[in-house]
Amino acid sequence: MQKIFYNARFITMNDKQKSAEAMLVNDDAIVFMGEKEEVLQMKTDETELIDLNQKIVMPTFFDVCADVYLEIEKRLKTANNDKFIEKTAENDENYEKFDNFKHYKKEFLIIQDELLKLGITTIQEKISSKEEFVFWKKISEDGSLKIDVVGYVDFVRNKQIMDDNCRSYRKYKNHFRLGGYHISLDGLLINRKACLTKKYPKEKNYTGYLELGLEQLKIIIKTALEEKKQLMVFADGDRSVKEFLLTYEEQVKEKPVEDNYRPVIVGSNFVNKKTLNLFSKFNVMVCFRIDELMENYDTFKLYFGKSKLKKLSAGVVCLAIFLLAVGVVGGYFGVQYITRNDCFNIVGADEINLELGESYTDEGVKIVAFGIDESDKVEIDTNLKKDKNGEYYATTEGTYYIKYTVN
Repeated sequence: MQKIFYNARFITMNDKQKSAEAMLVNDDAIVFMGEKEEVLQMKTDETELIDLNQKIVMPTFFDVCADVYLEIEKRLKTANNDKFIEKTAENDENYEKFDNFKHYKKEFLIIQDELLKLGITTIQEKISSKEEFVFWKKISEDGSLKIDVVGYVDFVRNKQIMDDNCRSYRKYKNHFRLGGYHISLDGLLINRKACLTKKYPKEKNYTGYLELGLEQLKIIIKTALEEKKQLMVFADGDRSVKEFLLTYEEQVKEKPVEDNYRPVIVGSNFVNKKTLNLFSKFNVMVCFRIDELMENYDTFKLYFGKSKLKKLSAGVVCLAIFLLAVGVVGGYFGVQYITRNDCFNIVGADEINLELGESYTDEGVKIVAFGIDESDKVEIDTNLKKDKNGEYYATTEGTYYIKYTVN
C-alpha cells in the first residue's frame, strides 16, 4: 500500500536533507522525501494522499540498549578485517592510542545512520574494556556523534574507568557521558552459560542461577547507590533476577533512593510471572530483547497489560455486566434501608424566650446514623456561662445559643 503524506514540515535528522515537504511511504517503509510537487508526481491511482495540515513530523525519540561497539567488531570480522580489531594489554593503564580508530569509525557511521533512520536518538551502551571507553571518547571528541551515547562501565572488571573519568563525563560532552555501571548476573541464558538441565526443586518455571556471589552483589548495589550511579543489570534467569531484586530492596532500606532512581534490567526473557510482578514493586524498569520476546510472547502478555477480555465470550461479558449492575442497584437500596431512620433532630423548641429569673431545661438532640443512636456522642458549644455544678446561666439580657455537633 502506497501513501503520500504532504503539506507538513518533515524533520529528517539527515544533514544532507534537513527537511522536506512531503513523504512517500510504500508498505510502511519510507522510500522518498522531498518537495511537495516532486513527491506528488510519484503517485499512482492506488496511492492514498494524506494532508497533514501544516503539522511538524519528526523521528520518534526513544532509547535502546545496544552493543554498538560489539556490532562494529562483528562487522569488521565479517569483512575479514580481523587485523583491525583493537586489542590492548590489561595492564596498560595509560592506553589511549586506538590505532584502528578510522576503521571503527567507518563502521560506526554506517550503524549510526541506521539507528537514526529508526528514530533512535539515544543508546545505552555497555563499556566492558579500556578499548571501548577510548573509542567512545575519541568518537565524541571527533565530533561524529549525532546520537546521545550513555556508557555503563563493567563494575567487576573495569570500575577504575568510572573512578578516573566520572567527573569529566558526568554530563554530556559532545553527546557522550558515563551513566553508571553494568553487571551481568547469570551470564545470559542466550549464551547458555546459565541454563539448567532441570528446574529448581519445588519451584516451577525457575531458571538461571546467580554467577555473582551475594556479598559481591551487595557491594555493587551499595556502591552504585552511594555514588548515585545508575545500574544496568543484564540477566535472563529467573533465580538471578529475583536475587538481585531482593538484595536491592535490602540495600534501599539502609539507604533510601530518590523517586526517579530506577535500575534497568535487560533481558529477563526466562523470568516467571511472580518475579515479573516484583519489578513494579521495586520501581525497576525492564528491557526485553525483541527476538526473544516475540518467540515467547504469550509468557509476557500479562506483564505488558494485554487485556484478557478479548478472549471472553459475549455471554460471559454480558453476565459480568449484569452482576455489576445488580451489585450497584443492590448496594444503593441496601444503604437506603440501613439509613431509613437516620436523623439529627433537636428535641423540644428550636427557639425560646425567657424573662429574667426564669429557667429552662433543654432536652438536647436525637442523632441516629446508619441505624445506630449516636446521641451520647454529641458535643455542646454555647455562649452561656457555666457554674461549678455544670449548669448554664446568663446574668445579662441578650441572645444566647446552644450548638450541637457530632463527629
